Amino acid sequence: MSKDICVVGAGLSGLCTIKELKEAGHKVTCYEMSSDYGGAFSNKGNASLMYENLRLTVSNFFMAYSSMPPTADEERKYWTAKEYYDYLTRYVEKFDLLSAIKFQTSVKKVTKLQDLYQVEDSNGDIQTFDAVVVCTGTNRIPNEIELPKQENFKGQIIHTSRFKDARSLVGKRVVCIGIGESGVDVANEAAKYAKECTIVARRRPSVVPRYIKNHTGDAFTSKALNWLTPNGVDTFMKMKARFYLRFHPNLSEKQKLHFKWIKENTSFFNRFLTKNDDFLNQIVKGNLDFVCSGVQALTESEVILDCEQRIQADVILLNTGYLEDFEAVSSFIEVKNVRKLYKHMISPELGETFALIGWARPTQGGVPLCSELQARYLAQLLTGEKQLPPVGDLARLVKIDEKYEESIFMGSDHIKGLVNYHQFVGALAELIGCKPKQSFIKQPKLFYKMWFGSHLPMFYRLNGPGASPELAKDTIQSLPTGSSVRRNIMLSLFGFISQFSKRVK
Repeated sequence: MSKDICVVGAGLSGLCTIKELKEAGHKVTCYEMSSDYGGAFSNKGNASLMYENLRLTVSNFFMAYSSMPPTADEERKYWTAKEYYDYLTRYVEKFDLLSAIKFQTSVKKVTKLQDLYQVEDSNGDIQTFDAVVVCTGTNRIPNEIELPKQENFKGQIIHTSRFKDARSLVGKRVVCIGIGESGVDVANEAAKYAKECTIVARRRPSVVPRYIKNHTGDAFTSKALNWLTPNGVDTFMKMKARFYLRFHPNLSEKQKLHFKWIKENTSFFNRFLTKNDDFLNQIVKGNLDFVCSGVQALTESEVILDCEQRIQADVILLNTGYLEDFEAVSSFIEVKNVRKLYKHMISPELGETFALIGWARPTQGGVPLCSELQARYLAQLLTGEKQLPPVGDLARLVKIDEKYEESIFMGSDHIKGLVNYHQFVGALAELIGCKPKQSFIKQPKLFYKMWFGSHLPMFYRLNGPGASPELAKDTIQSLPTGSSVRRNIMLSLFGFISQFSKRVK
């Protein structure tokens, strides 16, 4: 049954939502406050958060949607922001999405009527819809925190969302507060030009190198690694770090620092993974310092840390994340924690007529697949092809997922959107009916690639609704497996031990 649906936001989550809803036969109207699609990746819209020299931290085969993968002859690489925008442009054109988007039009207020939603936009127009889907995402409103005694500071304080060109920092002393992926990228650029540069964060990150043995780091994002369980991954990574530090004397200084951090950190997998190790080069060169501490106070020209260290500063760069904004829908729902929603998207009380898409942030893998699967499931719910469990069961399932995510991501407990990529997409695929059915006996090569190779979006086009089996197989089998046979044997042994330990407990 076709429905009239409002989609808010035409970023990477909004675009795949429009596409999936349209393909299911729904009429879609998307409100985009910017003058362009692509959200933060736009190269001309006023929502862009891109800075010079930015490269994505997830490779092209993870940033692409399953319905439009890179060609089989394209090598695995990190797109620039422009290259990703160009990819989104091809996606928009291929699936004819522009006709559904109202640019430079924001949603001011959504009112829930008995069975409908009334949407008032920034032009004063009012329209009613059967369902509303919010896809504005998390990287929209900078969280420009107030530092202790900030009024004393005479220099500049800049949120990383407003950072564009590191050359403006020549000769200046820079302190970077926070350690997210964009933050270490900015710190890496700042350290190339600044007189002095320091990162201040409460803990060292878990770093995944951009490249491992000539493969992109996410070439090792495999189902086999996930099979180890979080505790097993921690043990595996620490043993690997100790082994390399002890038996590989020819490690570079950057590799030594990386393995030293893995060995000394309490856990590797219990937090958001920083999939960018470029900044470690600057630490090794002496251009960048890293201090684990909070900020006690600012003076006119210093940052005083909780550990009593004082750092001279002309510029403070805030890598302090973004704020959520659900003001437009606040009259009928209060969203404080997306883990209170079914699959980070559906309120048990409101059901499928109101959803969030884009609030699943995987530690590994890419946001596009998470959002695309959410959109595919929502499209099925809205057509009536699938039904949600009863409200009571739904609330129970939400608590199970919440307990699981809270238990494994204690090191990043402030990021409520954080999910285990493998578990999250697998659970959604099961709901949709597109969970892959690989057979070692019938297709050993494909099975090997899918178990030890990259856990790709194309896994979820092999069978079920919306399947493109030949394209999916070609894409999966075209990519080399990053891990060696020896490593795969070790992973298998660790996996069996982890599974046995879990059952014993």
